[in-house]
Amino acid sequence: MVYLFFVTLLVMFSDVKYFFLLNNLIYQLAVEWGVGIAVLIRCFTDKRETESQITDRLGDGFSRAPFATIVVCINVLYPIWLYLENSDSN
Repeated sequence: MVYLFFVTLLVMFSDVKYFFLLNNLIYQLAVEWGVGIAVLIRCFTDKRETESQITDRLGDGFSRAPFATIVVCINVLYPIWLYLENSDSN
């Protein structure tokens, strides 16, 4: 009887742990996508200021198009990386 109680607690704890882990992943994904979308919006609405910041921080050979491409690629690949990182721990 005591063994069954501990097994039940273990199963319940693993479900709660999975639930909180899943919520954490969803929040991380929402924040990452939100920042990426905000950067893309700013990149195309405030063109001159964004271009000057890119030139100041990354150099003359880096324009807005490669910067936007990198932001899009990171936003697309981040969920895949997040899934692979957390599936290895299980």
